[in-house]
Amino acid sequence: MNANGITFGEMTSISTDETFDGLPLLLFMRRVLEKAKTLDEALDIMKTTPRTTGWNFILGDGKIPDGRAIEVDAVDCTVFAPMDPKETEETGHWAMEQAVRRTNHPIGMAQIKKLAEIYGPKIKETYPALNIDPSNIASAIPFLKLQNTWQRYDWLGKQIQANEGKLDIPQALQMLANKPVGNNGTLHSWVFDPKNQVAYVAIAGSNPPLTASRRPYTKIDLKEWFK
Repeated sequence: MNANGITFGEMTSISTDETFDGLPLLLFMRRVLEKAKTLDEALDIMKTTPRTTGWNFILGDGKIPDGRAIEVDAVDCTVFAPMDPKETEETGHWAMEQAVRRTNHPIGMAQIKKLAEIYGPKIKETYPALNIDPSNIASAIPFLKLQNTWQRYDWLGKQIQANEGKLDIPQALQMLANKPVGNNGTLHSWVFDPKNQVAYVAIAGSNPPLTASRRPYTKIDLKEWFK
């Protein structure tokens, strides 16, 4: 999060377009937070900066407020707004009003087609009963819906819709702490409050060995830092 209310979160994602000739993730994100004062400025930086591999991002601007989901790799950068027509049942997904969300898989057709070309034959060989045709995205949707990343995407969307217009910090923390989102492999768990320039963070620990979402969240007031 930066002093202008821009928030930036990332999730690993798979892509077949990768290169070393780009800006590594941490420097890429730092550039956006250093330079961007608005949502549009942040998007322009993301589109024009050389990228390396597959990532999903959630970008927010607490001043408006508004947000975007962005799917990138070394070649493509696809931006999704709330109720975006690109996020449809055709690919096994559904868009939302006043919200965007992502987990660890792509939603845009360009990215999904890349994965289908590479993984489609392997899935077809491993799961012959699913009758997956790599050239037909719809045939892969039943397999996608078996994956944990899709289940987290679907569950988050339903939780946000159930609390539409009244989602607060405690509810957001509970969403991160509970299954299927909360799990034994979470290293860092964050909730941003850009309007008040506050962040809530939990870090996984080893004594006792607890995942981040099972540990206390610490409130960090960034107002003094942002001066």
